[in-house]
Amino acid sequence: SAPKEQAVQQAEDDSPASVRRRFEAAPENRIVVPAVLEHPHVLVASSVVLLRKAKVDEDLRLRTRGMKCVALKVSLSAVDRALRLYDALFKALEARGHRVELVTKDSETTTVVHVDGEKIGIGIHEHVTRTEVPPLKPPTGWYSKRYVWEATGRLAVILTEPYLNVRGKWSDGSKQHLEQMLNDIIAVLGDAADAMKARREAHERAERDRQAEETKRREAEERAKRERAKVRALR
Repeated sequence: SAPKEQAVQQAEDDSPASVRRRFEAAPENRIVVPAVLEHPHVLVASSVVLLRKAKVDEDLRLRTRGMKCVALKVSLSAVDRALRLYDALFKALEARGHRVELVTKDSETTTVVHVDGEKIGIGIHEHVTRTEVPPLKPPTGWYSKRYVWEATGRLAVILTEPYLNVRGKWSDGSKQHLEQMLNDIIAVLGDAADAMKARREAHERAERDRQAEETKRREAEERAKRERAKVRALR
């Protein structure tokens, strides 16, 4: 019926995800990425200092393993833009009441966003292309293939938490760049937090059900044991 459909529509409009979408879509809440990195967020500022010492890997991307800096896999030519994206994203997240930290485990540092009590890892990666270089003369026996790497400048923001059934990657396209996608990324981080909460609650429910079944099974075994003991006593 029409009233029922209206009630469902109203419930959907009032859902946390819908409220987030409306907030992030409002022109006054649009996130603007600065053209120049001035007054950077503290985590970005400390990363700038560390990245000055970073070496470049074979695939042209900066080697950050062992450094407590923001999670990125980008070339030297893209690092400034990646840091400006992080800076705008961090400041917008904190303005919305979320928290950002760098977490290091096994020499690998992850950028972690705290949203509604959930921890979500994010990173910025650059797409690089790899082309095999043909040998100068036909190889005799075994030879090592050689490659030429090329940095494309195309960046992507990724969520590192898998299997949440939410969007997990935003990439530069021909019509839209990451600079225009930050509001959507923040909205989806909220969806990811909801999904993580729901997943944990489902696991906890399943564990409670399993324990209840186990208790029932043990009680049934005890009853059967007592019955067998009674029968033996009667005999």
